[in-house]
Amino acid sequence: MRPHIINQLTLYCVVQRTKQNMIIAENLIQCDAYPLPEGGILVVKKNVCVNRVLKLVQSFSRTQAWFKENVGIDVDTISSDPDAKFERVYTFDAATFVPMVTYPPEVFTSKPATELSSIKVDQCIIGTCVGGTLDDLRAAAEILNGKPVHPDVRLLISPVSQKVYVQASREGLLATLAEAGAKIIAPTCDVCLGVQGPLAPGEVGISQQTLNVPGRSGSPEADIYLASAATIAASAAAGHITAPSIA
Repeated sequence: MRPHIINQLTLYCVVQRTKQNMIIAENLIQCDAYPLPEGGILVVKKNVCVNRVLKLVQSFSRTQAWFKENVGIDVDTISSDPDAKFERVYTFDAATFVPMVTYPPEVFTSKPATELSSIKVDQCIIGTCVGGTLDDLRAAAEILNGKPVHPDVRLLISPVSQKVYVQASREGLLATLAEAGAKIIAPTCDVCLGVQGPLAPGEVGISQQTLNVPGRSGSPEADIYLASAATIAASAAAGHITAPSIA
C-alpha cells in the first residue's frame, strides 16, 4: 500500500466502489484485512458510512499487540464460522486506491481529491473520534514540515487521546504543526459538533470527522468535505482541496 493511502482513504475507496450495493441496512459487513490496527478501529467507528448495523473486523496478532501496548488490555481473536455464507464478497487491491474525498451533503458520495482541486477551503480539521491518531499526526507533520498553512485557512489539530497528545509532543509533531500555523487543541468532539471552530455560512471545511451533513459543524449553509489527515494537511497548505504526494 502506497504512503498516505491508509485508514479513511481506504474506507472511502471501498465505500465508493460498493455504494451501489449498499441498500440493505440491517446486516453485517466483515473486513478480513486492514493496513493498520487503527484502521480497523476506524471501520467500526464509521458504521454510518457503509449503512450497516454491525461490522466485524478480523483481528490478528498485531491487533492484539496494539491493544496491549496502547490500552493495556488483552483481546481475543475473533472470526466468522468456517462455513459462514456471505451475500457478496469484494476483493480490493489497495495499490489501486488513490486519495479520496467525501463531498457534501452525505457520506456516501466521494471522488478522487484531484477532481475537487477547484474547491477552496476555509477550515481544516485533523482529529475527532475517527482521526488525530499518531499516524495521522505523523503524516500531517511530514507534509507541513517547513510549509506554512495558507493564510486564508484555519487548521485545527485535536489528537484523538491524551496519550497520543503526549507522544506526539515527545516526537516534536505538535511543534512542527504549530510552527506551520496550526492551532493545537485538547482531545475533543467539539470540532466535529462545531462547538470549537464553527463554520460560518458559505464557508468550506475539510475534516476527519464522522459526518458531513448540513449544520453538523456550524451553519447549515456551510459545506463539509471528509478526507484523510494527509489530504487535509496538503489542502491546508494549498488553500484548496489537494491530494497528498504519493510518489
